[in-house]
Amino acid sequence: MGLSVAGRTTKFFYAFVACALIVFVVYFNEVDFESIRAFIDRRSLTEPQKLFVTEPENLPSEAYKLLDSGIEIQNAQTEFNIETDTNETDTFEEPRIGDKHIICLETRCLLNRKYYNYKGLLLHPRQVCSLESAARMNPDYKVYLMYSCPIIGGLEKSKEFVKALLIYPNVKLWRLNVTDQLLRSPLKGWNFRAAIRSSYWPNEHASDVLRLLTLWKYGGTYMDLDVIVLKSFADLGSNYIGMQSSQFLANGVMNFAHEGVGHELTTKLLLDLRDNFRGDLWTQNGASLIGRVMLEFCGVHEILDLYVKRCKGFNFLHPEEFYAVSYPAWRRFFDESESYKVIQAIKDSHGAHFWNKLSKGATVRLGSNQAFSIMALRSCPRLFERVEGGIM
Repeated sequence: MGLSVAGRTTKFFYAFVACALIVFVVYFNEVDFESIRAFIDRRSLTEPQKLFVTEPENLPSEAYKLLDSGIEIQNAQTEFNIETDTNETDTFEEPRIGDKHIICLETRCLLNRKYYNYKGLLLHPRQVCSLESAARMNPDYKVYLMYSCPIIGGLEKSKEFVKALLIYPNVKLWRLNVTDQLLRSPLKGWNFRAAIRSSYWPNEHASDVLRLLTLWKYGGTYMDLDVIVLKSFADLGSNYIGMQSSQFLANGVMNFAHEGVGHELTTKLLLDLRDNFRGDLWTQNGASLIGRVMLEFCGVHEILDLYVKRCKGFNFLHPEEFYAVSYPAWRRFFDESESYKVIQAIKDSHGAHFWNKLSKGATVRLGSNQAFSIMALRSCPRLFERVEGGIM
């Protein structure tokens, strides 16, 4: 007997779902669905707090107020005494050990020379938003961009929104020198280029390695270029890492002091990376590396055990600090119907990680009711004013 129309429809639906799951697993390589479910946390967007019954009519204005209700913005409102022209001599500066600083890495030209013909400092508007938000919300920190692409023609050839970033006096630039980083580190003698060329994700794994080398060399705070900073990092202190969920640590924002426990840990992380690097596993050299070293160092068996303790002077930040919107929910940053829930979830956060690996194809319409646009209006206003066409 043949299947009814309803039966055929149901069969087709389950076949479609099965194919979609296979594609998902292949794309992300190692996916632990139990761990994905664990991303749901007390401030997670998967289960948003219902603080408001209805959304206000003037969403951006009210959301902006909601953000500021949970954030001290005195530092962010500091008026910088700035010149309109970029002084290149003052802009280029190597990070110094002991400084209060936030370091970001731009690595696109390390393995690919196709960008070598671009003029000026090459940055995407979203990267500029991350850098501006860090500088604006932390005026007493230096914000370093360690870049990989040559600046052809000098900074004056950069796009207008990039030049607007360089007006901030606490934004500094320094060229990445991988050879120099390796020679004076626990990875001396390790074949960085061979390892990265063997990777399925060379850019991401290169960044995983270099952020640890940078923290080992200079100490301080490392931050991904897909984080919008919402308030000063000053109250976070030193020696911390963000928890992505109750089962995962993350390496998107982390601080290691250059001495003591911080330097001890960056040394352990680099040695583990040298011995256990794998290019065929997405998280092996990033979040998984951080997790296995921290578990051993702290003498616990589960990441959840780190939730409630400061381990030997090292602190583990609750997911709400930077990962209130977990990666399966990344679309909510760009969905206007979800904006107020997003703002509620991040109103006490130090920053919002917007998962650019997944979200880079989503359109941001500046001035819209998208949560991303609302955050950009508040945290990176100079960029907001200068992006061509209001799209990024």
